[in-house]
Amino acid sequence: MKDFQSFCTEILNRVQELLPPSYQEGECSLHRIQKLNESYTGLIVRKKDQTVSPAIKLDLSYQDYLAGKSMQEIAETICDTIEKISFPATLAKQSDRVLSYNSIKSKLFVRLSNKANNQELLERIPHRDYCDLSLSYHISLKEIKGQLASILINREMMEHWGIDEEKLNFDALENSAKLMPCDITPIREVLEQHNAPIDCFKGQKMPLYVVRSKGWGSSAGLFYPGIMEKLAEIAKGDYYILPSSIHEVLMLPAAELDEAEKLKEMVKEINLNVVDESERLSDNVYYYNAEKYEFSMIE
Repeated sequence: MKDFQSFCTEILNRVQELLPPSYQEGECSLHRIQKLNESYTGLIVRKKDQTVSPAIKLDLSYQDYLAGKSMQEIAETICDTIEKISFPATLAKQSDRVLSYNSIKSKLFVRLSNKANNQELLERIPHRDYCDLSLSYHISLKEIKGQLASILINREMMEHWGIDEEKLNFDALENSAKLMPCDITPIREVLEQHNAPIDCFKGQKMPLYVVRSKGWGSSAGLFYPGIMEKLAEIAKGDYYILPSSIHEVLMLPAAELDEAEKLKEMVKEINLNVVDESERLSDNVYYYNAEKYEFSMIE
């Protein structure tokens, strides 16, 4: 049984041998990929004229190997995946248009992450901080096997486009609301949609609301234009925000709670016991003052 590093090296060699001639003058190499909330060893494969390409997660392939899949079969699967992934021409083949802001403006969207957990990456990219959270900016490519393929926008791209962060933030939030509209749903309805047992809640008030963007699901929907104000209308005033995960947050009207001290303890316990580490947003709880239009973190 090979260790992970030996596995990656052999897969790299096997993939290089299997790739068609059109890839021979391109790149086939291993990289440590740093993304929001995760890092992994990725196999980068691209043709000579490609400016972007997928990073195949070899951490997942290694799990297949440990489960009994042969090295050759894994290498063949990777090559097959690479051939099937077809990026938009403006992003994968035509480098002059890749760097055109007009060509990607309609594909912009935002993601929300924990600032401290992604500090090293955030130092290299444009972002907007909200307490201990950060909004980052991305270019949507397409959905591949249920996962959203995207490009993280860095400062070099902004400089080439000749735009500042204010414009990027405005355009990305506006476009996110179109691509992935924010959905606000009472938690009882969400439980019913997932056939969750709710008999134990009969006769009890469930004033929580699930806030997330539609499509692939993102807690960033909270920061879309007008969403916090809309939540204040539903709550009939101030409210608390509980970070369920990077995929969604929960809204609790302030009038429904006499004491807020235990909320943070509850969120921390749920994160520790229920939410996967890679999907945790924060252990903190937030408060929205409807009169002052103010979003803050409870200390």
